[in-house]
Amino acid sequence: MAERWAIRDSRVVIHVVNSTLGYGLAYVLAYFVNELGLTLAGWWAGRDPILYHNTMTFGAAGSDLAWGGGVAATLTVGLLVLAVYVGPSPFGAARITVLWLVYHLLRQGLLQLVAVPFSPESDAARAGAVLGIPDVLTVIVAGVSLVVMIGIAMGMARDILRFAPNRRILLTRGDRLSFAASMTLIPAVLGGLLAVPYLLPASGSAALAALPWAGAFTLFTVGTAAGIGGLDLEESATRPRPPVWLVAGSIAVLVFFRLYLADGVPIPPV
Repeated sequence: MAERWAIRDSRVVIHVVNSTLGYGLAYVLAYFVNELGLTLAGWWAGRDPILYHNTMTFGAAGSDLAWGGGVAATLTVGLLVLAVYVGPSPFGAARITVLWLVYHLLRQGLLQLVAVPFSPESDAARAGAVLGIPDVLTVIVAGVSLVVMIGIAMGMARDILRFAPNRRILLTRGDRLSFAASMTLIPAVLGGLLAVPYLLPASGSAALAALPWAGAFTLFTVGTAAGIGGLDLEESATRPRPPVWLVAGSIAVLVFFRLYLADGVPIPPV
């Protein structure tokens, strides 16, 4: 009976820890990809960009098309990482981290497109103004982007359930709801808190402001997962390992951010 409640199963606890660490690291990396994309676009536009661990700045005037670099980078990298994710791999720490990376990269890019009609000073809106994109088209793109993001969150549900060690954990709708919530909503809260040290200070950066809402779409994941029955776990059963490499990698990223990027790095470096 105890195995039917996901959070009481020791194997699931390890999966939840892996998911929490992976969520926090993926959020940080996705935001960094956005800032790196802006930086590279600014370099191309001759705007003397400076890259920090949690933001970037332009040191010279130039084409506002450079403000589209973040959207382009997050969507491009997100699709590339998705192509890697769909390949065969064990349902362990690496797979859940890559899944969260896909989620955050595509969320970072798509929600910028959603914001364009409502925030003319947003990055994507500035770039769109240079291209002369009609207002009606920005509204259409925003709507489609929102639907796609909801679809991505819902599409994650089946893979989230495949992290369950056995079928008994997923017998009823309530069991599946409990397991999916443990794997997504808990990481969205605790993983978000783990991301905070990477993103301080808050001044000059939108990273912390966006953090509380980053996991909102996982509600669609949980709701969808509850309705998925008859999942075959024979090929995806796994014995999770403690996330030693994930902890080490997270520490390495934090050290890199703080020691190399905290004071800003001109691109190209001088």
